[in-house]
Amino acid sequence: MNTLNKVWLVAALLYASAVFAHPGDHRSIEELDRLLIDSPIEPSLLIARAALHTRTGQWDQAERDLLLAMDASNETTVAFELANLYYHAGAFKKSLVYIDHYINANPQYAPAFLLRARTAQAYQHNDTAISSYRTYLTIAQNPQPGDYLAAAELLASTGTEGIVSAIEVLDAGINKLGLNPQLQRYAMQLELKRSQNENAISRWRSLEYQLGETPGFQITLARLLFLSNRFNEATQVAAQAKARLSSLRRSPARDSLARKLSALEKLLEQAKT
Repeated sequence: MNTLNKVWLVAALLYASAVFAHPGDHRSIEELDRLLIDSPIEPSLLIARAALHTRTGQWDQAERDLLLAMDASNETTVAFELANLYYHAGAFKKSLVYIDHYINANPQYAPAFLLRARTAQAYQHNDTAISSYRTYLTIAQNPQPGDYLAAAELLASTGTEGIVSAIEVLDAGINKLGLNPQLQRYAMQLELKRSQNENAISRWRSLEYQLGETPGFQITLARLLFLSNRFNEATQVAAQAKARLSSLRRSPARDSLARKLSALEKLLEQAKT
């Protein structure tokens, strides 16, 4: 195989490390094994094979390849791969050592902060996890909604002040990514936790353009109105949800919504008396 093809294969395998294991992984490892016969200490090949071993849960083989790569190349470069390996293997203390080493040399590499956040959270070092999430969300070019949610959930778990900070993180995500239903839904739930019912209603209603025709949206809105003692409005919205549900084909998910709506209707009847 010529050098160009080797480079292409390594790039493809490294890209593949971002997804879950599949049967073709073992074949790719065999191809790397053959390449490493000719270049037994080529760091890029060792790192690629380690990535596949990590995906398939072969921690010892992955560690062996990465330690060989570290001996043969820039120690800092391999530190990130070792940190990722130890994180997936559940060796969180080791992972933090290597990711800190990598961040010291690469303080603007956003994925490293995300890895440290996840590792520190798993290791129950919440202060480190929170600060790492904040740095990641500040410097990342394309953070995902799930990253904002993970940071917000961790902050909210720390108490009342954490809930306020969590809402700020969610709003930062909405400002950067646009009005995202996942982020706004969780922000709405946090508003309820801190007894800001009107804020919760405003947040939920902001999603009306995206979700307003769904019975699930209407049932949630009716419940929010009920919690704010706006019983007449809640009754009207509940009636709309009931009409919408009756026009749709039954399914387990819709049957579940119907049960929730029925329970809400009973509460509304009791509130009127």
